[in-house]
Amino acid sequence: MVDYDFSTLNDKEFENLSIDLISKDKNKRFERFKAGKDGGSDGRFYHDDSSQEIVQCKHYLKTGFKGLISSLKNKSDKGINEIDKVKKLNPSKYIFIISLPLSAENKKTIKELFDPYIKNDNDIYGQEDLNQILGNHPDIEKKHYKLWLSSTVVLDRIMNNAIESRSEFLLEDIKEKSKYYAITENHQKAIDKLEESHIIIIAGEPGIGKTTLAEHLALWYIEKDFKFYNIEDSINEAENIYKRDEKQIFYFDDFLGANYLSAIENKKDSHIMKFMDRIKKDKTKRFILTSRTNIFNQSLALSDTFRSKNIENEEFIIKIESLKDIDKAVILYNHIWHSDLDEKFIDEIYIDKRYKQIIKHKNFNPRLIEFITDIKKIQLGKSKQKTIGTMQLISWIIHKMFGKKLLIKIAMSLIV
Repeated sequence: MVDYDFSTLNDKEFENLSIDLISKDKNKRFERFKAGKDGGSDGRFYHDDSSQEIVQCKHYLKTGFKGLISSLKNKSDKGINEIDKVKKLNPSKYIFIISLPLSAENKKTIKELFDPYIKNDNDIYGQEDLNQILGNHPDIEKKHYKLWLSSTVVLDRIMNNAIESRSEFLLEDIKEKSKYYAITENHQKAIDKLEESHIIIIAGEPGIGKTTLAEHLALWYIEKDFKFYNIEDSINEAENIYKRDEKQIFYFDDFLGANYLSAIENKKDSHIMKFMDRIKKDKTKRFILTSRTNIFNQSLALSDTFRSKNIENEEFIIKIESLKDIDKAVILYNHIWHSDLDEKFIDEIYIDKRYKQIIKHKNFNPRLIEFITDIKKIQLGKSKQKTIGTMQLISWIIHKMFGKKLLIKIAMSLIV
């Protein structure tokens, strides 16, 4: 039986999954609504008599059941709460979906809050109910890529395929970070390239997302029963574990390293090319490599082997220009949603749609977004032995990282 906690999904992703599941369970297609204020409704089904069934989804892993009930009862600035919204909609049936595990008593409490719109407990779906539907519909499980990354079954498969402790550690780390992952056009294009030639060299500037893309390509193949091997120092490691007719995926992050001159002088370039030739001819193998663009280009200029073998044909370049605004928005949103940032700071980002300034800024970089939304990484130097408020510190970080006038207003507005 599948057992997901849905922690890798943000609220919008959870809504989409929930609507898919409820449509299957009720055997009717509930329509979705675009992102924004839902007015008490995330999904809807119209009957011929114009009556409507309304679906509401709540992703409340952080606050727990007490926090959920409190949020349902609390009134907004406009003087209404979730219960008032439902009364205004006046649906023929109200279906409530929550990512939390629910007891029978929990369901009773929710039903009483939304009486008479929730007809019975079967119209309240908790974590266990969603998992039961998922177990009956594996097609939905496959459709929602980020969902199965939290599966203990998939993680066990990953762990069993790891050849040593560093691979296990890496894969644990990938799983933990998967909740921040934004699936862009690069993801599918990279898979297409891997399927075509079995090899991909992901190149780009520091912080652009090379490693993140590479790691999730590896996970995509692990889900297809490929055994994963993290190559760290030498291509010899890959050759020693190469098995004919066995599905294997090899991952070599920053394969040239900073000391690329030494690699070329020691003829490691020739060694790498010979292994690539083996991979190309074997349909059961995949090889993912990453490199910084400048190092890869300099290696091409200095290595006769790389030039003669046309290694640049395997290059897949990631540029910040290739990220659409919607891709950047999802990256920013995922990091904010899964962060421990103070709610007051998050509210400042949304005021007057300030997030658009971040998304459109020329210095936008996924690594910077990761940094400024991670409280643990935001620390003052040891020489500064004074305490500073969280919002002050984050505003200082934004100012330092982005630097230009375009974001100074955001930083200044956060200083309290």
